[in-house]
This record gives sequence, C-alpha cells and structure tokens, in this order.
Amino acid sequence: MPPRIDSASRLISASLQTLYRAFADSGALESWLPPDDTTGTMLHFDFRDGGLYRMRLTCTKPEQGRGKTSENTDEVEVQLTKIEDGRRIEQEITFKSEDSSSSGVVRMIWTFQPQNEGTLVPTTSFLRTARALNLDTPADFALYSETHDDAA
Repeated sequence: MPPRIDSASRLISASLQTLYRAFADSGALESWLPPDDTTGTMLHFDFRDGGLYRMRLTCTKPEQGRGKTSENTDEVEVQLTKIEDGRRIEQEITFKSEDSSSSGVVRMIWTFQPQNEGTLVPTTSFLRTARALNLDTPADFALYSETHDDAA
C-alpha cells in the first residue's frame, strides 16, 4: 500500500514561541495532543533533535473500544528526527499494536511561520498504514493554541 499524505494548515492567533512551547513542554503536549474523549499520559519525554517521547492515550469512553494497543489505549513512541528551534519539528510516530492495520510509522512535519495576525502552522502527515493516526490532530492543536494565547 502506498503511503497516504495528508496536509493541513491553520493561522493561529498566538505567537510562534507559544506554539513551539506547546510541543517542547511535556505537560502542554499531554493537554492538547490527545484527540477528543482521550487523555494523555507522558511515559518518557526528551525533547531535542534525535530525542523521543512516549505517550499513552486512554479513551475516556471505554465503551467505544477504539484503542490500538489495548481495548481503550494507544501507546505511541515519537522519534524527533529533526528540530529547527522555533521553526520546524519532524517526527516519526510509531503506534504499538498487535493488529498490523493499526501499527506502523507515521511521519509528521510541523512548521511555524510568523504572520502579522499570529502564526501559520502547516503540517503534513505521511501514513504508512491505513488507520495509524487520528488526523484531527492539527485541529486539536489549533484549538489548544487558540485557548492558550495568553501563555506566551
């Protein structure tokens, strides 16, 4: 199966520094990254070029049973393959799953482009499996950023 490529872009009324910190701070990442009806728990966090973090995502509505790692959890390992401080983050995300249709690697590239009205945040995902990533993530990121504008 060829990789699927998805792109999204959003102008967010927050400073570049605020948005970049949303990635560089483990507590902030736990807050905004999990999709709706999911909580995040950081298991390991080493934000640097070549570093990685591991996060457990737990469904708050277990009756939906949408976990990839277990009935109501997803565990991800995110390798930070390239970081350009304040400008660009490249990641390779691996989902832990026994189901081959839910495991695999997703490559994501986030860029931060200052604008007069805030920061433009384009993101591109390269999926190597059919169901590996909830692509609501850019919207979740935008929502977090818009509601935390005063965190600069």
